[in-house]
Amino acid sequence: MNKDKEIYLQSQNDTSHRTAKLELEEITYYLYLTKKDSKEIEKDALAFMIEKPPKEIDWDYLRKSKGAPYLSQKYETENTLLTGFDSTDFSMIWSDNGNSVALLYKSIAIAFIVEEEKIGFSKATKESSPIVHAWNENIFRKKFRYTTCST
Repeated sequence: MNKDKEIYLQSQNDTSHRTAKLELEEITYYLYLTKKDSKEIEKDALAFMIEKPPKEIDWDYLRKSKGAPYLSQKYETENTLLTGFDSTDFSMIWSDNGNSVALLYKSIAIAFIVEEEKIGFSKATKESSPIVHAWNENIFRKKFRYTTCST
């Protein structure tokens, strides 16, 4: 994917007055959730990457450059790398109270943030890490009441 094909998606919830955003940070797309009545990001979930994950993460480089964290091959799943997409492929759904949000790709949930957790959940990782939890279908179904064709 080229930088000129970068997508940006945003959704506002009228109940909670929160905003959810899908934004590219270097080689990784993140789902962000703001605080109530604010533009300040409160929580995030690594949604997917646009480049194959490196063998290892260079944490020193990330700290010095203040770059966004990404996944290494250790965490890679068939959902980590996503290419050839368009902004119309993505949508968001909200929990009833508007304090939790999920990102859908072609109507399939791929990442979500819930109000009870500090970090989000993603199908891009096979195990939880300091930056994102592995997908949890039970939490997703309880929070969003949404059924996908593929989990």
